[in-house]
Amino acid sequence: MSAFAESEAKETFVLNLGPQHPATHGVLRVKLTMDGEYIAEAEPVLGYIHRMHEKMGENRTWAQFMPNTGRMDYLHALAYNHGYVSVVERAAGIEVPERAEYLRVITAELNRVSSHLLWFGAFILDLGGFSPLLYAFDDREHILDLLESVTGSRLTYCYFRFGGVYNDIDDNFVPGTRAFIKRLRERMPMYHNLVTKNIILMKRLQEVGPISAEMCRKYGATGPVCR
Repeated sequence: MSAFAESEAKETFVLNLGPQHPATHGVLRVKLTMDGEYIAEAEPVLGYIHRMHEKMGENRTWAQFMPNTGRMDYLHALAYNHGYVSVVERAAGIEVPERAEYLRVITAELNRVSSHLLWFGAFILDLGGFSPLLYAFDDREHILDLLESVTGSRLTYCYFRFGGVYNDIDDNFVPGTRAFIKRLRERMPMYHNLVTKNIILMKRLQEVGPISAEMCRKYGATGPVCR
């Protein structure tokens, strides 16, 4: 990606943007070639959060690698657990009881909602809005309480096993889940009023970084980026 100054400068200098601290959303370094106050060239440098899961997997059994999958995306760990066990079960011809399949889907979906809530709050925070982050964290805590009661953890879960799950739900899980669904549905209008058609957010998002259909095809963009 390049953005050149209107006039050609005889001298340029290199400025390193990052790498940012690991506590931020992601670690990225951008090597900038500056033409005065203009960015003449930007070269992204990736790989600062590569965790070597592939290499670790070379020396572990199929079961021993299970905890690694929950750390590939700690915000939606159960989805990675689910994908991993599903592939191994299909390859090994392992049948999973229907109840276990339901427990997998329900817990993974709750985990997905908690991941979306954190993304939503952090995204709005980056745009200058603080309140939505607190509301999102409040709702997310209810999900983490439910998942902790089943998995024993609030973040990097290792709940799935080949052929099922390692622990059944308790008597409070189903009513607690139903209560959370009702709560979140009641709070959705609040999120809608906070964000949708918010003039400040619209000014900071609309027509920022547009990409053409041709560029999407060229770089294989999918999902929200492509849309």
